[in-house]
Amino acid sequence: MFGWLRRDLPLGVAVAACGVLVTGILAGVGSPFARAIACWVTAAILQVAMCGYAAAAARRLHRRSAARRFWIGYAAAGLVYAVGSAAQLTVALADPAGAATENPVKVSCVAAGTAIVLVVILGYPLGLGSAGERIRLWLDFGAVAAAAAALGVFWAGSVGAGSLGTGSVLTIAAGPIPVLITVFAVAKLLLTGRPPFSWQTAALGAAAGLVDGVARAIMPLRGVIEDPRWLLAATLVAHLLLMVSARVQHRQLAASPSSIRESGRHQSYSALPYCAIAVTCALLGIAIATGGNGPRTWALFGLTILSVLFVVFRQLSALAGNAHQLAELDLRLRELTRVVAAGEGFHPAPADRLTGLASRAEFAVRLQEAWDGACETRSRIGIMLVDLDRFTALTSQVGDRTGDVILQQASTRLADCLRTGDLAARLGADRFAVLLSGPTLGHLQHVARRVVAALAEPYAIGTEPVRITASVGIAVERGDRTDPGRLLRDADEAVYAAKSRYSTRSGGAEIYA
Repeated sequence: MFGWLRRDLPLGVAVAACGVLVTGILAGVGSPFARAIACWVTAAILQVAMCGYAAAAARRLHRRSAARRFWIGYAAAGLVYAVGSAAQLTVALADPAGAATENPVKVSCVAAGTAIVLVVILGYPLGLGSAGERIRLWLDFGAVAAAAAALGVFWAGSVGAGSLGTGSVLTIAAGPIPVLITVFAVAKLLLTGRPPFSWQTAALGAAAGLVDGVARAIMPLRGVIEDPRWLLAATLVAHLLLMVSARVQHRQLAASPSSIRESGRHQSYSALPYCAIAVTCALLGIAIATGGNGPRTWALFGLTILSVLFVVFRQLSALAGNAHQLAELDLRLRELTRVVAAGEGFHPAPADRLTGLASRAEFAVRLQEAWDGACETRSRIGIMLVDLDRFTALTSQVGDRTGDVILQQASTRLADCLRTGDLAARLGADRFAVLLSGPTLGHLQHVARRVVAALAEPYAIGTEPVRITASVGIAVERGDRTDPGRLLRDADEAVYAAKSRYSTRSGGAEIYA
């Protein structure tokens, strides 16, 4: 990422210019009015750039994907931020004395832009498989939201001498709450294994939220801090980080369209709710020690109880889910014991029920047989693994039944590309495998090109054709290695190399080397 600062001229210029400007603001160069005007002009430019880069990133994603909707929302937030900065600049020019003080339009635009980001994050599909998982996610969210509210109440009470007036409520709404909720939501997306951004982009966005949230939280102290240089500098740094996050994601998508994975494993456990309880308890303790039993203390007490209840109900839901899974496991174990006791054998189906191709078990048997034969004759054996690109994201849009139809049509096309004697199998989900005995490298490349081209043709689904591409990994060698599992691992590495090298708009094949 940092290497791009040297190779990416716009990004490097923006970082260097903002560094100089922030240094000048902190050093007190120029008049307060000049520093404020420079801050708001630069912020508006950064926000427009953020909007443009986010929109460019969205255009590189599938038009029906949830990740594309996320980046469209990110671009819209940048545009709203820019409107707020333009309004702030207009007011500053009309009233130089209050140039550094944010006007209500600017604060409203910040709140609206943050709300857009929160909506697209919270509305992003997480791929949770059960209602229990979704309930636990929202309970986690509730616990962290309560901690965010506690932080806002604590701060507002500190700067407002215990009173929670309109200004304090605005401070809570524009400061700690959206920051903590945004950080929590970003973390949850990362934990799912299918976020609409890379970890670099997430880190930059979270850092921008923290910087901006801290800056807004200390705004009520302007009566104490007469020179708001740190506030202006923090504002510039936050907007720069947001712009860089959009630019980094755009560059990553340009280099590798598969850098955003909309499928993957997710983790069901998060330490964030427990950290939220620790935060609320700490704030309550400080409030009791410094403020007695005033309104702020009672508000913090209520929020602490609320966060604890969220976590308790979350744990109860998790225990109920575990009990259900244990009951199902016990039932399956009893059935297995009954079958073994009765002397019944297991005979895996040779064909996949959905596609009619060979099953995973059949492919494993045939691969072992081919491997044994190759070991005896010292001949070559080759396999191809075929992955449909972004299939999970597509089925989330068109439905599982339509996805099954696409798999059936894809399997037919795959079989039509093979010669008699080759074996095509479905290994599971959207992954297929092809076993070729005695192939030449040229023949493997020819078959792979035919497969990629055939699977990229539109699929006749309803009134609107559906398009999807495929990535192919090829592995070939003589039967003199340890086991055929190594061949499968080599082909799997080649699949991911193909995904990284070729655009998912066209697909591609890669040979393991």
